[in-house]
Amino acid sequence: MKFLNNPIHRAHLLLACGLIVCLISGWRFRLMWTPEPLFPSSGLTEIKMLSDWHAPLANTVGDTEVYIFDSGVPGGTLLISGGTHPNEPAAYITSVVILENLQVEEGRVIVIPRTNAAAFMHNDSQEAMVQFYHLETPDGPRPFRNGSRVTAPVFQWPDPTIYINPRGDGFEEIQAKYEEAYPSLRGNPGPGRQMLAGIDSRNLNRAFPGTPNGTLTEQIAYAVTTLIREENVDLAIDYHEASPEYPTNNVMVAHQRAEGIVSWAELLISDDNMAIATETSSLQLRGLSHREWGDTTDALSVLFESANVAMGRMKGKTTEEQIVTGYDGAYVRVMHIQRLLNERLAARAAAADEAGRQVSERSRRILAVEVPNEGISMDERVGRHLQSTLRVVESYNDEHFDKPITFSGVPGIRDMRTSGVGMFLHGPDGSPPTGEIIPF
Repeated sequence: MKFLNNPIHRAHLLLACGLIVCLISGWRFRLMWTPEPLFPSSGLTEIKMLSDWHAPLANTVGDTEVYIFDSGVPGGTLLISGGTHPNEPAAYITSVVILENLQVEEGRVIVIPRTNAAAFMHNDSQEAMVQFYHLETPDGPRPFRNGSRVTAPVFQWPDPTIYINPRGDGFEEIQAKYEEAYPSLRGNPGPGRQMLAGIDSRNLNRAFPGTPNGTLTEQIAYAVTTLIREENVDLAIDYHEASPEYPTNNVMVAHQRAEGIVSWAELLISDDNMAIATETSSLQLRGLSHREWGDTTDALSVLFESANVAMGRMKGKTTEEQIVTGYDGAYVRVMHIQRLLNERLAARAAAADEAGRQVSERSRRILAVEVPNEGISMDERVGRHLQSTLRVVESYNDEHFDKPITFSGVPGIRDMRTSGVGMFLHGPDGSPPTGEIIPF
C-alpha cells in the first residue's frame, strides 16, 4: 500500500489502467471491421461488388458484395436489400436467410445483404448496444455484428448542422413516363432538398437517389440506384425494423406504382395468421428507398417494417437475449401501465358521454404500443419479412405474368415459428441448413 501513497506511482497506475481500457476497447471496436462470413446457396451464379455500378466506391468501406442468382430463364428481376440500417437485426438476417437458401427458377434475384457496409463497423453512440449477437444453428452458434443506423463517423465527418439530401437524376424521365398512368404522382416535388438533422447525412435511407460526387453515404445510395436502373430491376424490397411505439410498424410501405401488388399481397397474408397493413409512400418524405427508387427508376419499390424492442425508447438493458428473443421486462411493464391508463380513460370518456360532454378522441386512449408478454422474437420478425416477400412476389407474378420471378427454398412465417431461423442458416463452419419448408 505504500506504493500507492506516492502520487507519481498512483498516476502511473491510473495511466496503465487507462491504456489497458483503451487497448481492449480498440480491439473490440476493430472486431466490427471484419465482416462475418456468409454462405450463398448453390443457386448463386455471380458475385459482384457495388463498385461495379459506381467505380469510386472500389477499395472503400462503402463497397459491398452483390449476390446474383440468375435462373437463365427469361423473367423479371427482384432486388433484396438488407442492412440499410445494420442496427435492425431482423432486416439483415432476413436477407441472409434468402441468400443461403435461394433457388431461382425464372428470372433473377439480386441480394445485397449489407447495403451500407460502413454502418456495420460501429454502434450507435450513447445507446449501450451490444456489438454482436449469436443465432443458434444445428452446428453451433453463429455470430453476427449489430451495427449502427448510420455510416461510421470515422469515414464521413463532420456532420453538417442541417442536412439537405441530394436531388439526384432520373426523376423527370420517370415522372413523364408514369404520370398519366398514375395520377397520384402528379404534384410530386421529386427527390432531394429536404432539410434534416445533420446526422442524417450518414443515414443511407435518407440519401437516395444519391449523387456520384457526394459524401460516402450519398455515393452508396447512388450506386444502389444505378444498379436498380442498369439491371432493369422490376421489384425492389428493402427490409427494416423500428421501435414498437413507432407509428409505422408491421407494415409494407409501397410506392404509388406498387400499391396494387402490395394491397393484393396484404389480402393473401390475411390467410397466413399474420396481421400486416399497407401504407402509401408519402410524397413529402424524401430520400427513402420506397420513395426514391420508385420515383427515379422503373422498379416497383416497397419497404417492410417490423417491431423490435431493442430499438425502443422504453427498453431496458440491451442484451443479446433481448435482440434474439425480443423479450424486455420494461415493455411488459409499459403494456401493463398502458392497459390501466386506457381503462381509466375509457371510464372517464363513458362518464362524459353520459353527462352529454364532448370528449376528444385523443382523450379516450393513449398511444397503443403492441408488445406481447413473450416478446417479439427474431424468428417472428424474420418470418414476417420472409412471408411478406413471398406474398408480394406472388402478387407481382399474378400481375406481371410476362416477366415472372419464381424461386424456391425460401422459408416463410410458419417455418420460422415451427423451426426457428437457425435451422435455415448455415452453421458457423459453412455446413448447409437443415430446415424443411412447410408448404402454404
